[in-house]
Amino acid sequence: MFNMKKATTLALCAAMLLSATTLFACGEKDPANTNGADSGQDASSVSTSDSADQTEPEHVDKFTPLEQKFEGEFNLLVSGKAGDCNVEFKDFSALEAGYEKTQLEEAVYRKNAAVEELYGIKLNVIEDMGGSNQAYQKLLTAATAGSDDYDAAIIAAYDAIPLATADALYELGSIEALNLNNSWWDQRANTELTIHGAIFFTTGDITVWDDMQQNVVGFNKQVKADHNIEDDFYQVVADGEWTLEALATYAKQVTEDLNQDGVYNMSDKFGIITWDDSTYAVFGGAGEKVVTVGNDGELSLTLTGSERIVDVMTTYTNICFGGDAINYQRYTSVEAINMFSSNRALFFLGRLQSLDNYRDMETDYGILPYPKYNADQEEYYTTPSPYHMTFACVPMMTGDPEKSGAVLEALAYYGKEYMTGAYYDTTLTGQYFRDEDSVATLELMAETRSYDIGFYIQPANINKELIFLFRKGSTDFVSTFDSYKSAAQTALAEVNEKYKEAADVWAQ
Repeated sequence: MFNMKKATTLALCAAMLLSATTLFACGEKDPANTNGADSGQDASSVSTSDSADQTEPEHVDKFTPLEQKFEGEFNLLVSGKAGDCNVEFKDFSALEAGYEKTQLEEAVYRKNAAVEELYGIKLNVIEDMGGSNQAYQKLLTAATAGSDDYDAAIIAAYDAIPLATADALYELGSIEALNLNNSWWDQRANTELTIHGAIFFTTGDITVWDDMQQNVVGFNKQVKADHNIEDDFYQVVADGEWTLEALATYAKQVTEDLNQDGVYNMSDKFGIITWDDSTYAVFGGAGEKVVTVGNDGELSLTLTGSERIVDVMTTYTNICFGGDAINYQRYTSVEAINMFSSNRALFFLGRLQSLDNYRDMETDYGILPYPKYNADQEEYYTTPSPYHMTFACVPMMTGDPEKSGAVLEALAYYGKEYMTGAYYDTTLTGQYFRDEDSVATLELMAETRSYDIGFYIQPANINKELIFLFRKGSTDFVSTFDSYKSAAQTALAEVNEKYKEAADVWAQ
């Protein structure tokens, strides 16, 4: 997937220089002709190039759908943590034709219409956004009862591991109609989510939700100028010098007691607006992981009291509790939004989705990846927020796994054709981004995407201690991790055993 997004962002840079009108070209074609069925075209040759304002997407491979048609409904369960956060993703719920849709909604409609026509099915999207554990209960019940109620599912990341280890998911590599080597699947996700040689869930262009959940640092250009910060932040990133130390240095130049009452609160100016979950982003941005997957497929606990991990988290905690940062979760999100949009904060640490709050902001802003731990770190790492992440999977008891795989493959392919471009072109570049360098930053983030399986396993909840300690401003990482280490290793050993058992079934 990120190969596509690299190509997309490169194309966008050129497009922005030529004409802003080209940014909105994705939603103009009739969905009824998306697979070329009426014109005699082979479905594999379909592209968006039949519009004069559109360009052919650069694929490194070719979509080769099954020749057969399927009948009836295709039941797609869409469930996730999102409901707990009062947000919903609509990557599969297409509005009816004739409704005045946004560019992204139009893209979803066209994607769904193409898949339905291609295979002669009706997508029945079953949304259950009640929060985490919803999909787990439904798919586990289906597996236990031998029910084929669901053909495929998009599930919360935290439901994925327990479902896989409960033999409730189909091994994706065993489905011939599903080719995860294609560019519309995220290859880094495929690699990092393969355990003991088996992959039960993944992501890609089948959804833009994963893109929206990337952790990102926004910076206010007016505040930067007001405080005579002459360094080009984008160049700092390019030079490999965007580090925790740099974040602290720039933040310190901005913090100001505006009303001079001796109390720093939401009425003042800060270098950083942060939130609790930023600890996960900083941890991942430093290249650290809760759990790693060895060459033998074995899961190993890496969140320990190592010198580097302790130094990363101690450095960040001290930055945020040293007087130059304010945690918006201690107040209301509206207040935090107002601080950044009213030029009372230099940096805002959040998710890409958070930029929706600033689309009408008068002051210009830019985006940066989360900082490195130090300049010696070879590359940046971008992690999606684990609490908001979802994955595509096939339930074990699906009635026809090849049908499930074929439809998921088509949803991902047409997602790349229509939905990803619409999101990047119109939502991000057209509405959120204010400069070309932000587009380049997005490319960097796509190339350095990293998935930590440990956040989804949560062995003995050791990962949550990162947040708990941060909330208290505590730097007692060594003793805390030491106290959880044994329980976490025991929990991880159980996951290892169950996962290997599940994987061995498919290796036979």
